[in-house]
Amino acid sequence: VPRESRTMSGAAAAASDGTGTYYYDTDDAYNFYLELWGGEHCHVGIYEPGSEPSPETCMKASDVALEKLMELCTPALQGGGKRAMDMGAAYGGCARGLHKKFGCKVVCIDL
Repeated sequence: VPRESRTMSGAAAAASDGTGTYYYDTDDAYNFYLELWGGEHCHVGIYEPGSEPSPETCMKASDVALEKLMELCTPALQGGGKRAMDMGAAYGGCARGLHKKFGCKVVCIDL
């Protein structure tokens, strides 16, 4: 994954003082989530009926879920200057997807 697509800066800053942005921009954080989940948003997905559990199935299901999210958000976020909130953002994969597609600013909240 290219470095510029991983950055949280401008798309989803986790702390107003930049601490969260710095953490999520590091290779350590990226590699941790890559190893843990297999990607940016691999913990959530829309799975095909009868699909076998595997890293590939998980990634495909995650991509399908993100595509559906983008489809549902299009009426609200198309055009410029929009904002969104990603609640339960974790590493911010969905937030980066929203920012990339719509150019909107995304605030992430996670526990």
